[in-house]
Amino acid sequence: MKTNFLIVLFFSCLTVHAQLTVDNDAPNDNPVYLVNDILLGDGVEASNHVFQGDSIQIGFFDGSASNIGLNSGIVMSTGDISILDPNFVGFGGFINIDPPVTDPDLLDVANSVPALIGQTFEVSSVNDIAVLEFDFVPSSDTVSFRYVFGSQEYFGYENSIFNDVFGFFISGPGIAGPYASPAAFPNGSINIATFESQEANSLGVELPITISSICNYPDDFGGPSVYNPQLFVNNQSLETVDDADGFTVVMTATAAVQCGETYHIRLAIADGSDSGLSSYVFLEENSFSSPFLEVTNNIGQDTSHIEIPCGTDVTLSAEMSVPGVYQYLWSNGSTQQNITVSEGAYTVEVTSDINCITLSDTFYVEELNTIDVTLKENFENKNISKASIEYLLQDIKQQITENHTEKKIIHIIIKKCFMDGEEYNNVPFGSKCKNFVIDISFIYLKKSILSELRILM
Repeated sequence: MKTNFLIVLFFSCLTVHAQLTVDNDAPNDNPVYLVNDILLGDGVEASNHVFQGDSIQIGFFDGSASNIGLNSGIVMSTGDISILDPNFVGFGGFINIDPPVTDPDLLDVANSVPALIGQTFEVSSVNDIAVLEFDFVPSSDTVSFRYVFGSQEYFGYENSIFNDVFGFFISGPGIAGPYASPAAFPNGSINIATFESQEANSLGVELPITISSICNYPDDFGGPSVYNPQLFVNNQSLETVDDADGFTVVMTATAAVQCGETYHIRLAIADGSDSGLSSYVFLEENSFSSPFLEVTNNIGQDTSHIEIPCGTDVTLSAEMSVPGVYQYLWSNGSTQQNITVSEGAYTVEVTSDINCITLSDTFYVEELNTIDVTLKENFENKNISKASIEYLLQDIKQQITENHTEKKIIHIIIKKCFMDGEEYNNVPFGSKCKNFVIDISFIYLKKSILSELRILM
């Protein structure tokens, strides 16, 4: 067994430069919150959340000031996540779960690696296991998320029995695999925590991620431990991520699914052969997602309630987050990807080439009763007489008639004016105004509407 106490003390002295921080105070100790509010992105709904392990093994991380490649998310560990934080003082806690969490699939994954990479070591057990699992329903035919694996085991225990391991085991419709799955998903699960190897003796093979399948330790006393080094980040200085001597580049887990069906995923991590030197898996915030539908508009309003000027229209565009072949059906009957509309309520249904249907929220377009009119004459600092007002109103009526033929002005009065930087209400004829605002009452679709007409000088 490895000697751990002096190593932990040594690590605690090197935390001054580390920038990644962690938090597992409430609500960051709650698996429902961590999954629904941190991990999930668009296009996925989750339920039946379960965490197995010690509460010190899971929480929130902020990696924005580090070189880990992820801004924030969930971190799971085979030890106490607190020692990742540069502000932590003392020693990390010990895992205290009785009976201990078990997951035979992790041992199988760990021991599948040696033969695939030309090694002969064998992991005897998996320990300090942490498991986060939940059901989810995807909105499309794919689910994916981004993650990083890191470990204290790097630069000392590659290609040995201390091969710490993790796995992402997914089960559900259309999936059949060798690993365990809940009774509601009887066809087993597959591990999607894998990558395509670039090494000559395993070229193109989907390898599980461990400290031995991705590493870069050419000076290993037992012989060079260099395997897929392009995917490895050396962090021996612990400069921005404390307590992990090395970690992978950002990886992406992806699975083919059926839209609208229920799936189960089990995210699990364990120490190999002992309970010393922790490993970590960092799951990116909002990255657990499925291709989703977004409706945009050509006037740049980021809302489902769109306001357009009186007498104008807006173009709505249906955009799926992943390119593909799609069919569109809007609530007004259009089958185009883009529609140009006026006031009303609109939805769109998008169908993929594998018959996966995504329905948008309702978008409300409201036509404002405000008309901007530019005057042909500058009335600045002039005495506004009744004659000039009548001339002005004729000009306004003509502009409104030309641009808004469905509207008929039936009454106009002066409401307010601005003079010398001050606002005056109920302005009489003959006042000296720099600019002013008037009320217009007009007939629109047989309904009287009081509208504010802004006069621009």
